[in-house]
Amino acid sequence: MKNKFLYDFISVGSLSYDRNKYDDVINHSPVAGGAAAYSAKTSMDLGLRTGMVTSISDDYPLKKYLKQVDLIRKNKAKIPVFYNYFSGQTRVQKLFDFSTHITANNLPKNLSTKILFVAPLFDEISPDCYDWFNNEISCLVPSGWLREKRNNSSVFLKNNISKIHKGKWDIVVVSNDELISANISLSDLSKISKYLCVTKGNRGVEIFTNNESILVPAFEVKHKDLNGAGDVWATSFTIAISQGKNHIESAQFANACSAISIKYKGLEFRLIDREIHQLIDTI
Repeated sequence: MKNKFLYDFISVGSLSYDRNKYDDVINHSPVAGGAAAYSAKTSMDLGLRTGMVTSISDDYPLKKYLKQVDLIRKNKAKIPVFYNYFSGQTRVQKLFDFSTHITANNLPKNLSTKILFVAPLFDEISPDCYDWFNNEISCLVPSGWLREKRNNSSVFLKNNISKIHKGKWDIVVVSNDELISANISLSDLSKISKYLCVTKGNRGVEIFTNNESILVPAFEVKHKDLNGAGDVWATSFTIAISQGKNHIESAQFANACSAISIKYKGLEFRLIDREIHQLIDTI
């Protein structure tokens, strides 16, 4: 049977560079990232026909990490830089050089995808983006709609849940730190989606569905880079759900993918089926 969708997976969001400091260890080299890139890399590794609606500059290493991803639409824009300060698994951010907007202008008509994955970096995507595509299942990682910036470029989180309410999301993935910092109630978010997934770092992920919740423990691994862990998790969870797995099986699969990704720097990870299932088999 012919696939009725042009794509299996489309990610929407800005690319970025990260400069990281872990406790007293500083990495001065910029690391290519951005939620849209992490999600597209995950989808590509898992064998899906992947497209991306994003902003790009000539120096971003697309060919190195995302050579099999179709750029459906690409704004020319200066890639923003996040400065990430980690203490344990807690992250403080500063953001510089952000001037990007991603709109529906010049998108192909009747653009269709089985999975729509929306991950704003810093309010660059309109909340009506859900209506830009024909899709079967949608996932939102709303971090960028919660971010605000002070005059010194430090990032803080604000309860901008009204932006999330404007879409029809099957899956919403947020971190526990975001809920606390932005003062967002679980009851408000759980009304929006079929699956509300709250990531809790090395404790795992709590999934709220059908007025019930379950905590699915994480896999213990030695990490090199925590950036993108939530994006890899959200992508692989959504892909597993779209393939008919239940939410517990999907969370275990996503936990394994996320655990593998943080053993590498930035987009250097590679998700291999054998390694994923070796982790799952330890449960």
